[in-house]
Amino acid sequence: MIHEPIKMQLTDAPWEKDIWREACKTTFQLDCKFRGDRSVESRANTWSLGALNITSATLSNVGFLPVLNALTSHIYIKIVTSGVMLVEQDGVRKRLGPGDAVLVDPDQPYEQVFDEKTELIALQIPKETLRERGLRFRLRHIFVANMASPDTRAIIDIITRIANQHGASSVKMRMRQGEYLADLVDLLLDDPTLITKGRSGPATLFQAKCYIEKNFDNPGLTRSDIAAAVHVSDSYLNRIFREQEGQSIMRFLLNYRLAVAENFFKQENSYRTPIGTVASNCGFATHAHFTRTFKQRYGMSPRELMDATALANRVQDGRFERYTY
Repeated sequence: MIHEPIKMQLTDAPWEKDIWREACKTTFQLDCKFRGDRSVESRANTWSLGALNITSATLSNVGFLPVLNALTSHIYIKIVTSGVMLVEQDGVRKRLGPGDAVLVDPDQPYEQVFDEKTELIALQIPKETLRERGLRFRLRHIFVANMASPDTRAIIDIITRIANQHGASSVKMRMRQGEYLADLVDLLLDDPTLITKGRSGPATLFQAKCYIEKNFDNPGLTRSDIAAAVHVSDSYLNRIFREQEGQSIMRFLLNYRLAVAENFFKQENSYRTPIGTVASNCGFATHAHFTRTFKQRYGMSPRELMDATALANRVQDGRFERYTY
């Protein structure tokens, strides 16, 4: 992860090429080859999106090769916004123009060439981030994104819009953007022949939990809905939950909803929100079912927990004297 933004500018000063070349090696594990005198038009800005990094660059008369024996642990999405990029890997050579995007796995040596002034966006995604989500994280060769797909165009547009912010948003927002982009990347990889490792049980479980976290407030959410979202059968997913969580999918969902409600009731001003509203926001169809289930789980009703929280806050703030008799 890059903690501070990195800005690179290539000028015509004699020492600048060495500085640029060293920065390319340390930041991107790339060896830069200059291809003419107009390389001075090149510049690059890089900043973090949580675990991901994104670069907005203008490149001219330069080429790049991976540093020999470098440890690579990322996949790159590279988007050409103007100009031309030539990229070659494992005998596959592609010419990309404005609006084109390519995914590259540096585990296989590859070459990039920019013979004319080209503007580029590069999204660097840790393979571990993709692996944890059960997403595809290894490519055998260059993969050109299918720009005829509306979904692909939407994803590329999102990446481009985030890059155009130049890291001006808050750290918290950029972390959210990175998590969001990591979940979307799988939609770009719609060719199953590129995959060298399938989805694992822990990764499927992780993705299912993420889906539950985003959709638990839907009272109609079913086991089949969750399984379909992570592209497995509901019986297989239920077995994973029982093996690794010790409970079924629906029991996990119920406990998650109750935990969200409990955390809310422990907040200082929770008494201002009607219990029925909390129940609805947590995915319970009725107030009565929520109250009964909550008391079975925590040994007290939602109202009793809210009253206990309010009392504890008054004691802590000195608004209520505690006496011992």
